[in-house]
Amino acid sequence: MITISYYNMLSLPDVSCYFQLEYLNSKSDKPVAAGDKVLFLMLTRDEKEGHISAEDVYPIATRGVVESIENEWALVRTTSRVALDGIQPDGKHFQAQLRTRPEISDLDLEEQQERFQKMRAAMLDALEGTQWLMGARNYIMRWSNMNELITFTSSMLQISSEEKFAILAEDSVARRAENMEKAFYESLELFKVNREAQSAQKENN
Repeated sequence: MITISYYNMLSLPDVSCYFQLEYLNSKSDKPVAAGDKVLFLMLTRDEKEGHISAEDVYPIATRGVVESIENEWALVRTTSRVALDGIQPDGKHFQAQLRTRPEISDLDLEEQQERFQKMRAAMLDALEGTQWLMGARNYIMRWSNMNELITFTSSMLQISSEEKFAILAEDSVARRAENMEKAFYESLELFKVNREAQSAQKENN
């Protein structure tokens, strides 16, 4: 299994993302092929701070699969959340028993998509007039659901690592969506306030 650990971000189910094949190979004990399983482990601290032990891994992770490989790129799609039992270090990787985390489907799919589209529109509106919009618009428009939006913006969310884990750990789709929206809109407001402050400072100079 390919094991990818990360810190202060989020990896949620139902997300498609391209990885460099060389990178995935560095996270696997054998050459990566289509169909290989991937495990995304959320860490309580940055690997740059030193050796990571089993105690540094949050007890819920995200499972995925390599869907296809083309040239030097691999398409990975996350599929489900899993509880980790008996986490043990194994060289560069971790071994654990995986149990699929229950998913409480208490939010209508159509409503999920409506709320996602409002979030995406709000993000594009906030980026209007900035240097990032031109390069980011096509990328943002490829996102297809709320989980993708939050996964790909998670490093910019102004919430703690513990709060990000709480989003991943939430079994209720409705409550998870509420938590994601709250973190997203609050972070977006902070971005707009900071941008306005920078603009005002430039005008005064």
